[in-house]
Amino acid sequence: MADLGTPMGWDDEISAEPTQFITLKPGEYEFTIESVEKTYFEGSDDLAACNVAVINMIIDTPEGKAHVSRKLYLNSKEEPKLSQFFECIGMKKPGQKGFHPQWNLSGWTGKCHIGTHPYNGKTYNHVSYFILPKKTSGYSGFGNK
Repeated sequence: MADLGTPMGWDDEISAEPTQFITLKPGEYEFTIESVEKTYFEGSDDLAACNVAVINMIIDTPEGKAHVSRKLYLNSKEEPKLSQFFECIGMKKPGQKGFHPQWNLSGWTGKCHIGTHPYNGKTYNHVSYFILPKKTSGYSGFGNK
């Protein structure tokens, strides 16, 4: 369930620091999953209607915490991307068949490639792909929640 916040009164104290959008340089970054939002995609000419997991991630940088999101479509056409994500965080083992993901992902970690894309005169971060851990004996992935 999404965090809906708590209503505030007119005289309540505001103590949170403002958030600043950090544009990352394209490259590889380690991330920590902050939360997962479950939504629904109504479908398009390219993809049937399906459930969507919005993966909200935090990337620590010298400038502060960068918040990046990536949508994962639960559709057979997108299965390789789903597999890549779950192997990236270490929940799915390479070659594992019959994998059933768990969606309580807060705190899981991984590595991804960040690119940027322009939209309406602004530049936004974009997760280009998730990076699989190097295969070694005793494989554990990046995850290790």
